Amino acid sequence: MVASSTQILGGITPVIMPKRTYKAGSSFYVHLMSDLHIGAPTVNYRLIQAELEIAKQNGWRVMINGDVFDAIITKDAKRFSPTAIHSRLHGRDDILNAAVDWAFEILSPYAEIIDMIGVGNHETSIEKYGSVDLVAMLIDKLKPAITAKDHVIHHGGYCGIVRYSFQCKGGNSRQSLRIFYHHGSGGASPVSQGLPNLFRMGNWVEGVDIIWTGHTHNRVTTHDTVMSMDAGGNIVAKQRRNIVTGAYMDTYGQQTPQSIAKHGRRGNYAADRAMKPGGAGRGGAACGLFTRHQVN
Repeated sequence: MVASSTQILGGITPVIMPKRTYKAGSSFYVHLMSDLHIGAPTVNYRLIQAELEIAKQNGWRVMINGDVFDAIITKDAKRFSPTAIHSRLHGRDDILNAAVDWAFEILSPYAEIIDMIGVGNHETSIEKYGSVDLVAMLIDKLKPAITAKDHVIHHGGYCGIVRYSFQCKGGNSRQSLRIFYHHGSGGASPVSQGLPNLFRMGNWVEGVDIIWTGHTHNRVTTHDTVMSMDAGGNIVAKQRRNIVTGAYMDTYGQQTPQSIAKHGRRGNYAADRAMKPGGAGRGGAACGLFTRHQVN
């Protein structure tokens, strides 16, 4: 066996979408989602499907920024308990395979509007424990559900930059939309809501229209104005959005003392640590966001 002379490096993923043609003045929408945590018992699965259906009916594109899977296994001493696994997966030795099948069931009707799926800390934990990339397995399983010519669901890794390019019909005007994404890292402070990490990225990420993270299970959007000078010496002010997408979990589901006596206590990792509830729904504190880009 001859060793390769090329060393493959990673850390950030460039994702370049096919050029799109639009009428001047029209709008382009991308629905941003993260932290689906498929396999967890506290997830509102109907809400995930409802948001995907809204995106499909409106012709929006979709990107998913990691923690697609909850992927809690027995080796995860920090989070595992029997009640951390959804009842649908109980009795399965191959709970990760079952979770991939479930994710396929949820996402396959929308495969043709999904442009990118990334990984989060829950998927990278499984890479460390079992040398398995669950997102790669899911994307491969979704391929037969795609009938549109040349459409690809890109594996986004943990962070990257997505570029959408536009050309207006009947003209030479060209535009682009660049989105820097990182799933997120560190603890989920109820006060900061993940914003310090987001703003720190703004110090070293240039030339993008949106900086996007997940991970903290909060839903936040802010705007910055970024100043620069063009080749002609003119000062250019560019708007940049900073977005944190949340989760779909009901962290503080109620269980009565009578239920505890009959069924045993059904706690969860977030509630036992007094983490801030994220809410649910597109208008609530945690869910996907869409971003609108006007093509001039």
